[in-house]
Amino acid sequence: MRKLAALMLLLPAVAWGQAYPAPTLSRLQFGTNLVYAGPSSASNSWLFLPSLGLSGTASTPTTCTVTSPMNLCVSSDTVDTTTSGSGILSTLEVTDSMRAGFTGGRSALYGNLHVEATPGALGNGNYVGGTFVTGVNANLTGTTGAYGNYKGGVFGSNSNAFSTSAATFLSIINGAEFDTTLVTGSSAAEKHGLTIVQSSTDAVRGVYDDAAIEIDNQDSAATTWLYGISFGSYAHVYPFGADSTLITAQSRVTGGTSNAIALNGVDFSAVTFQTNGCSFKSTGFCINPAGVINSSTVTTTIGGPLSLGNGNVSAASWTTTGIGLKGTATTYTDSTASGTVTTEAIYALPASAIAATNAGTTITNLDTLFLATPSAGTNVTATNVWSLHTQGKALFGGQIQGNLGANIFGASTQFNVNSANATNINTGTSSGIITIGNAGNTGKTVLAGITTGTNADFLCLDSTGIVLLQTSACTISSMRFKQNIGSFTDDALARILVLPVDTFIMKPTEPPSTDPNSNSKQIGLIAEDIARIEPRCVIYEDDMKTPKSYRPECMIALLVAGTQQAQAQIARLQWQSYALALWCLALSATMLARRRRL
Repeated sequence: MRKLAALMLLLPAVAWGQAYPAPTLSRLQFGTNLVYAGPSSASNSWLFLPSLGLSGTASTPTTCTVTSPMNLCVSSDTVDTTTSGSGILSTLEVTDSMRAGFTGGRSALYGNLHVEATPGALGNGNYVGGTFVTGVNANLTGTTGAYGNYKGGVFGSNSNAFSTSAATFLSIINGAEFDTTLVTGSSAAEKHGLTIVQSSTDAVRGVYDDAAIEIDNQDSAATTWLYGISFGSYAHVYPFGADSTLITAQSRVTGGTSNAIALNGVDFSAVTFQTNGCSFKSTGFCINPAGVINSSTVTTTIGGPLSLGNGNVSAASWTTTGIGLKGTATTYTDSTASGTVTTEAIYALPASAIAATNAGTTITNLDTLFLATPSAGTNVTATNVWSLHTQGKALFGGQIQGNLGANIFGASTQFNVNSANATNINTGTSSGIITIGNAGNTGKTVLAGITTGTNADFLCLDSTGIVLLQTSACTISSMRFKQNIGSFTDDALARILVLPVDTFIMKPTEPPSTDPNSNSKQIGLIAEDIARIEPRCVIYEDDMKTPKSYRPECMIALLVAGTQQAQAQIARLQWQSYALALWCLALSATMLARRRRL
């Protein structure tokens, strides 16, 4: 107590700048309880330096790296903490154990730094409310290798907020809180609630973990955190506004630029999510652990090339509904060498394989991309309903083109329905054969090598619109299909007798005819000659004046009629010849009889 009294006597001298020798304290200990009976004033503290003024030049002492008005400097430490039971040696420990009847809050250790005046020549110093520095200057006998070989944990500070089982219904328990205030009228180049800076001397990463922020649980923890990082909490104002960004990465500007480069944005590859959980989730948006957007109500705006199908996807997560995609107008710049690009694909879907866990699985229709037909909902009238509607050279209103051709099939496949646009098949410089129907089935319709020329095949349609190839069925002969039937009484023979039969060679055509006989001399009839003798057998152009061809069945009927008329004439001549022969015989018999009488 004598030493304490001497210390109390020296305090006013220190406070008012008087020169007194510094006291030496050894094993200062209070043997009785201290009772605070004064008003709530700092002057009633047990150890108080009122209005302490500092002057002079801060220097670096021999044994400590920081100059402080109150300095507890332990220059060496060889204390064996294993005998104390706690295993912890603290240079300064302030413990305040509150008993029944206490009121108000408490601070075990309170650091308060106020900048009250404009500084003079200001260097690059900082104003720090509290600084905790922990340094390791010696090998702690750890070795490399297994995790347990490393020795000694170093903490710059270790804040613990805990409770016992008796502490129930706390309004909040917070391990650490950092309050930052920049009031109206003040300004700062940067404002941070918490900054984690990697010092310039940091040159080695942690062997097992190396993270700026790590959220852990001790091995004996009975529960886990509900949220890893939460923005805003209960009974607190949400800290972000309409112009805020929750997570961002920025390049350095002041002091020289540096690129913000990272390997991964967010890596959850080591985390096992629940089957129905989301790796990323927002309103109407969920990316499941397999990396698939598994919500049918999602509309994703795509601003760059998209590739779907990477990774393994379970069958339950891919349905005919598919994914909603909304592509915006984007310009893609090819950075490869100039020259001819064989294939340039935008929004390409890579080839996928569909496998099954059970053997013997049969898939009736296997689609790379399935587009269901949309339907008009409530209060909507759809003029045209499209499963796929494109502009330009595409499925509708354009071209279908592929290295191996294009195959279009369906229960009812239609082309150019209700449209005045021309439908062209195999036009231009194409030399491919057009085949319609299956040549191995009954009722086939195969169109191949269609040319012009008298030796070429011709087509006709029956009453139901079926295409027929140069058969007798091309002429409809049944009375069931005809009316106003009458006999042909015209002089067909006279017409046939004056009809010339000519030889000719067909003119060259574009594209060249594939008929090998088109350039040889042929025998046939000319449509203009038939028009002069029997116009009803001629096929005209659209003007119904210019002869184009003739109807073979009409000419056959005319030849039949002419043959019948010629045969009738032959029969009449035969009867006339027979009658003349009889008359001659009768005349001869009469003349012989007269001679005998004479």
